[in-house]
Amino acid sequence: MEILFNELSLTGQFASREQFVSDALPSLLALLNEIDASKNIFYKKQDFYASRVTGTDSIHDILVGNVSREYKEIIKFKRRFHQQLFENPYWEDDKKHATTCTYEYNKTNVCGHSIAEACERDKIVISFTHPDFSEAKLLVLKNKSTEIELDNLFSVGHYNTVAHQRGIIVVFSLKDTTRFSKTNLVRQGQPVYKEIATNCYWYLDNFHKSHYEVFDSNEAHIGIADMQGNVNSFKRVDNRSL
Repeated sequence: MEILFNELSLTGQFASREQFVSDALPSLLALLNEIDASKNIFYKKQDFYASRVTGTDSIHDILVGNVSREYKEIIKFKRRFHQQLFENPYWEDDKKHATTCTYEYNKTNVCGHSIAEACERDKIVISFTHPDFSEAKLLVLKNKSTEIELDNLFSVGHYNTVAHQRGIIVVFSLKDTTRFSKTNLVRQGQPVYKEIATNCYWYLDNFHKSHYEVFDSNEAHIGIADMQGNVNSFKRVDNRSL
């Protein structure tokens, strides 16, 4: 899917950097972590970097500038998602919506913004915590006559819901023989499966039964995966092996 960052959801609404880091960044991190970057393209407006988080700080100031060194949460975020937020592709390079059209959201013409562009792509945006974008569906009126509904992602679980609805992902299972092959190994009373494409090893954590343990082809721990198969590398345990 083509997913666009909604720059209109950053209007300096956060009172401080600390509020942004504590209230908004964890949700964004969790959301991006569940999106399979190999199956989706993240687009942004060319001047997205200048979008205001606070009255004085831009998103680039906080996530990339000197401010970022002050918060371990930002350091983690920057390591994984810098490219998605700040680097190509920019939708203006292959613009789909016409500036001669009107796209009204909340009675405001948003032509020239990512919301309008999303109407002519896969109709999906990512928004930051903002009172104007707090619903999972956004209704846009094109040329005062055509209603277009956008999926608005802003919290963990939103992407998986949308992807299932659109038939992009199906129920995850280690028994999917197109993706996994069963090995002779057993851990915690559970069979170990090898992922065909990556040679990574997976098994269900039998103590919690709420996630999978994942190891690379050299049997080193790389993290855990939720029940939809989304790997969280931040849960990697050093020096742990299969």
